[in-house]
Amino acid sequence: MKTLLTFTGFHNPYSFSAKDKEQEGPILSLARAMKAKKAGFNMVILFSTPKMRKETSQTARILKKSGLIVDIKDINLSNPTDYISILKNLRHHLKQIKQDYPKADFFVAPASGTPQMHVCWVLLIGEGEISAKVLAVQDSRHVTNQQPTVSEIDFSQPFSPSVKHDRPSSEQQTSGKMDTEKAIIESSIIGQHQKLNKALQRAEKFATTDLSILLIGETGTGKELFASLIHSLSNRSDKIFLPVNCGGIPETLFEGEFFGTKEGGYTGAVDKDGYFQKANGGTLFLDEFGDLPYPTQVKLLRVVEQQEVTKVGEANPKKVDVRLIAATNRNLAEEINIGNFRLDLYNRMDIKILLPTLRELNSDIPALAKHFLHQYSPEGLPPKSFSAKALKWLCQQKWP
Repeated sequence: MKTLLTFTGFHNPYSFSAKDKEQEGPILSLARAMKAKKAGFNMVILFSTPKMRKETSQTARILKKSGLIVDIKDINLSNPTDYISILKNLRHHLKQIKQDYPKADFFVAPASGTPQMHVCWVLLIGEGEISAKVLAVQDSRHVTNQQPTVSEIDFSQPFSPSVKHDRPSSEQQTSGKMDTEKAIIESSIIGQHQKLNKALQRAEKFATTDLSILLIGETGTGKELFASLIHSLSNRSDKIFLPVNCGGIPETLFEGEFFGTKEGGYTGAVDKDGYFQKANGGTLFLDEFGDLPYPTQVKLLRVVEQQEVTKVGEANPKKVDVRLIAATNRNLAEEINIGNFRLDLYNRMDIKILLPTLRELNSDIPALAKHFLHQYSPEGLPPKSFSAKALKWLCQQKWP
């Protein structure tokens, strides 16, 4: 499926010549020229800033009438010349677009939008973050037989920058921590709210240390996503990230599951590594941390402090190197007061990060709604979108 990626600008859908004659803007001109070459697009994805909503809506309506599938991506830019913001927004959307349309043949036309937007397109394509052909669109005044309306920019010329067509994914990278911005995008943590950004900043700040981290938040606040993000940004990102649900482990099985067992240590025992041995060198994520039975907490504390474990049935402890991240939806201060949780284990968690609830992130609801709509839309069908009325209704609901 041939898919055009482009920003919309003031010259869309129509512009005016020096003689005040209405003429097609860059996007409509490009779509018509490609169709004339019998190389027409099947789909157009329009990237729209808040000030371009009217132009985007009008352009989309005309493109749809010509039989094209149109998808609109909202770019929350207050300054359309801010390179960093443009790159961040494009990267966020491109990740989802590549997932939604894995077999698409992408084309980019740096003709609409600001010069900074054009530069960002070329940077992302040149770096290999998206495989796309760059199309040059000539103004009608400059169209000749040698300079057609549309031509593909040839990056194979000696003077051109090198293009990386096969950039390794995060799974293919074998060492080194991931770029922060890229890691946040890949973590599927969506939103720009101040409270969410504060939590992300703390996560980034302490990710490269070996300090133990406690994530505190109600159910559904994304604690495991944050834990995975911290691991991705750490110096252990090429090692194992092992999530464990503490609430699902009975007290009688705790030592064997966490520290392992030695064959013959007790009747029926087999030689088995525990979670700490399995996570050696990497990150152990303990979800439902506040649900740990009280008698097991002192055993965990000892391992966290000494970084050594002793298998059940074995006499000699062995050193481990594990970074600990824990998460809870409980009020641990209250649990400590009533005697359900150990104060020394709580204090052993060096850094506490509070995660906001959805009801505190009202301004992020439109972005979240669009993200999940795209994620669960059937592949191969025209993309769906929310109306402004539907998004307003969602923002007015009382979320947990």
